[in-house]
Amino acid sequence: MHPRRRNLGRGRIAPVRDIAQTAVALAVVWHIQEMEAVLLILMVLIRRWTRSRRRSAIRNSVVLASAMALLTGAMDAICGETSVRRWWVKPRAGGAWQNMLRDDDAGADYWYDNVRMGEDTFRGILATVQPFLERTPTHYRNPTPPDQLLAYALYRWATGESFEHSATAFGLGRETGRIAVLDVTRSILQAYPDEVAFPTGQRRVEAFAKFARKGFPSCYGAIDCTHLGIDKPAGVRARAYCNRNRKYSIVAQVVCGADLRIYDVFVGWPGSVHDSRILRNSTLWRRAESGQLFTSDPVELPRHVRTRGYLLGDNGYPSLPWLVVPYGGQHPDESNEKVFDDTQKLQRGCIERAFGRLKNMWRMFLRTHKPHIKSLMLQFRAVCVIHNLLINAGVVMDPRLNRRDDESSDDEDDRPEPPPPNFTVEEARREGHILRHALCAHVAAHTRERLLRAAAHGVGVNPRI
Repeated sequence: MHPRRRNLGRGRIAPVRDIAQTAVALAVVWHIQEMEAVLLILMVLIRRWTRSRRRSAIRNSVVLASAMALLTGAMDAICGETSVRRWWVKPRAGGAWQNMLRDDDAGADYWYDNVRMGEDTFRGILATVQPFLERTPTHYRNPTPPDQLLAYALYRWATGESFEHSATAFGLGRETGRIAVLDVTRSILQAYPDEVAFPTGQRRVEAFAKFARKGFPSCYGAIDCTHLGIDKPAGVRARAYCNRNRKYSIVAQVVCGADLRIYDVFVGWPGSVHDSRILRNSTLWRRAESGQLFTSDPVELPRHVRTRGYLLGDNGYPSLPWLVVPYGGQHPDESNEKVFDDTQKLQRGCIERAFGRLKNMWRMFLRTHKPHIKSLMLQFRAVCVIHNLLINAGVVMDPRLNRRDDESSDDEDDRPEPPPPNFTVEEARREGHILRHALCAHVAAHTRERLLRAAAHGVGVNPRI
């Protein structure tokens, strides 16, 4: 070929090469996934043009116009809206979420079935946690709306479905759903740092009044432990998580009041650990022993005993100055000890009802989970916050959610336990027994007086009122 004609051909190709190089540079700077299809078509056009033997002004114009059109489309894809679904995003139906957004009579039922609350209550919680859930839009896609993230986490806790099934119901992928649950968990704990706390002010007065009507003045509430099932952990540490029912679990220690509000949560110890040992290693123990927790005005009991507050527990706990447990054993029917034990058992039943409400409404905690202990601990604490918020909002549990007969409970643990290590045996028994003896006489007299008044009026007595 003539040198002059060869140089002329190169000059004609130069504009096309410049456009191709510009497109490649933009793809690298922005996102190669967004531009790879455009680059592929552009390079095919350049290759066909260079291999052609016939070069004409018309062909050059066509190639140049095609390249410019492709480059313009690439720029529109980069700078335009990101709401259009990307080719790598798998389409999903989002059935449960779409049903909740229905504007008809069935919409309210979907809210209660999927997230255990009405839309108004949900929007109130959303307004508080939304600042912690908002994310900045990226070039790949717009972030998932905070209301959809919160609704999905509540749906996951309420139904206990796997990430594969539950995430698809909200138009999310499995990994997106897993991250969404963790984000919502942290957001709830950050937005409501003081929701799970011992009552103060007027709320404490109301809590004391409910127990005082039963003969337990200055009683904050009841304490007990519940088990959260997990799959068998790997390695030698699995034995520690096997509880007495030969199931793998972690233990959650919970304190609640007569209104079923949760006051304190301590979760994470292996399932084989006794309740009293968990108590001795909890923050509740340190606060109670240092005098920071039970600070109400002193109340005078029989035998010149004074108390500033205490909790009710079962025989799995030691008798302490701030923890009242039953006598246990066999006692005559009309004795003070028998009356005290029966009344104390009825009043500490609020903790069992709190466990029943929490686990039946949020059924994920009735099932076993992958042994990611830290994540499960955070989620349980977040659900305790939601539990209190729903009680504050007056949300009643659906009776259809009551636990089935085949869903056994691992909450009871009445095995005896030695006194705490920083007490001698005599000190531990003396400090706790003095309070229990004083309450025994007070509760027995109070109960008999109620029965006499009821008999005089010809009405029965409901032990739970």
